[in-house]
Amino acid sequence: MDKVYQNTAFRGKTLSGSQLGGGWCQSFPQPGKFRTSVIDHGSIMFGYFSAACLYITVSHVLSLLGQRCGPFWYLHKTEGCCPMCDPGFSVSKNCTRVTATICSPCLAGKTFMNEPNGLSECLTCKSCDSGQGLMIKDKCTVTSDTVCNLHPGYYCVSYSGEGECIFGEKHQKCGPGQHVKTPGTKSANTVCEECPDGFYSTVGKNCTKWTNCAITGEEENEKGSTTKDVTCWRRSRARIGLVFPFVFIFFTLIACTLWWYLQTCRVYSRNPNNTPCPTPIPSVLQKITSESPECVCDFREINCVCRTCTNHDQE
Repeated sequence: MDKVYQNTAFRGKTLSGSQLGGGWCQSFPQPGKFRTSVIDHGSIMFGYFSAACLYITVSHVLSLLGQRCGPFWYLHKTEGCCPMCDPGFSVSKNCTRVTATICSPCLAGKTFMNEPNGLSECLTCKSCDSGQGLMIKDKCTVTSDTVCNLHPGYYCVSYSGEGECIFGEKHQKCGPGQHVKTPGTKSANTVCEECPDGFYSTVGKNCTKWTNCAITGEEENEKGSTTKDVTCWRRSRARIGLVFPFVFIFFTLIACTLWWYLQTCRVYSRNPNNTPCPTPIPSVLQKITSESPECVCDFREINCVCRTCTNHDQE
């Protein structure tokens, strides 16, 4: 909705004599009203006063033409001083001799006006380009412009005339073998530095001192660099290859002895009388199986142990 301001400024109105040069100019007697006895002197006096009034009138008009408007007023080239529009508005129609200034509101999110003004259009809202390292901090309103801020991890490389950042770049990352000497800020890039001798860095943040193999009782196997640590190894590890065969043989002998013992116990557990069965010959086995059923041995069994053995020689 348009906003109308009351206008109290001079807008080209017809000026009376009292307004232009002071009322005392009109109070001087008009020609012909002097007494006849002083006509000559009165005419001379009237000429002086007329010239003075003309000078005052011209000076006053010239001062009006070159006047400066007061606070919250703007000067229009034909209508004189007009009242300004409030923040958030712009001039839709200038004031006239009989009407005040008409103001129109700015478009929210697109245009703004942050101070009293006599402008015919609101100002365009600024955009924050993500491709330039910028993001919106405060959105644009009808009374304030957009406020941009740098993305985290960016620094400004270009500023506007008002000192506001308009372009930013990402902080550089230090590589392997380097460390961060000076962290990046919003106005400066990260400063990297090479690791000194005896130190290394794998991710480009901090330099770490090489491992001292002597402290852990080890020896240096491979020298370190700025990107990797020293490699250490123990001398005793080389002796393991010599000890292992002896350990293997020892446990193998134990395993064989245990197996032999278990087999012996198994044989004696099948003969409660602990009487070993003699190994028969085939002819005797045939005779035993046919005439003496007391022995259950078969000639195909080599490690047979009979529960009862018969003395076949006596037969």
